[in-house]
Amino acid sequence: AFSAVGAIESAFAIGTGILPDLSEQEIVSCSKKFGNNGCYGGEPENVFEYCMKKGLSTTNNYPYVGKKSRCHRNNSNKTYKLAGYTGLTRGDEQNLLRALYFNGPISIYMDAMHDEFLFYRSGILEI
Repeated sequence: AFSAVGAIESAFAIGTGILPDLSEQEIVSCSKKFGNNGCYGGEPENVFEYCMKKGLSTTNNYPYVGKKSRCHRNNSNKTYKLAGYTGLTRGDEQNLLRALYFNGPISIYMDAMHDEFLFYRSGILEI
């Protein structure tokens, strides 16, 4: 949620000069129907789809509580909608750089479900 919401906030700030503080908690608690799984993970594409269809509340209207809770989205509050997004091919660093340069903020994530992450403590992780 944090990577995708941060990219949306940054894109809005670049386009308007106003940096909104959008609600990661709303994504954690309300976007299961879009394929996310609360505190157990999700993908930026699912967050983007949610924001295109529903819009996203500010943190003032939907504060972060650090755990999944029942969705209590108030549809009368102002929301920020995403007009669209573009997916990138994984593993193509040049395409990633071009997207950042020409289109602005990007959201990236990694699958941390590998056993190597389970016992990771510090340093460079080689998988």
